[in-house]
Amino acid sequence: MSLIRKSIIVLSTVGFILFSVLLFQKRSFNFFGVALPGKGGLLCQISYGHRVYTASNKCSGVFTEGIQLSCWTPKDLIDRKSWPLIQVGQIPTLLGEPYPLFLDAPAIKHIKQWTPTGIFVRTGSNCYIGYNLSGGP
Repeated sequence: MSLIRKSIIVLSTVGFILFSVLLFQKRSFNFFGVALPGKGGLLCQISYGHRVYTASNKCSGVFTEGIQLSCWTPKDLIDRKSWPLIQVGQIPTLLGEPYPLFLDAPAIKHIKQWTPTGIFVRTGSNCYIGYNLSGGP
């Protein structure tokens, strides 16, 4: 095998290893909008309808690790007149079930007139995490 061929093989292998390491960094998952499995794996910011929504004002990193997010139950959402929720999408999860993404029914009625200011992600059978619209018009 020639020296040039060996060099190409070595460089390709090193490049593949570096690409793999960079791909599996948390920032990469955030860039592609993929949540991590397990507790604390939700993204701090998610995109929906070409807008960005933030989980909490305490969320300054990429994922919600170590941040206690308020969990809304269906009863809480009924009390704030945000029920029923309608699924409008999902957030993919690395090696797991995707998280469903919801809008409340009143927001759906007016979606053609304005951008929804809040969306919800279901993390358990009776647990919905609220995300608020970030930024201006």
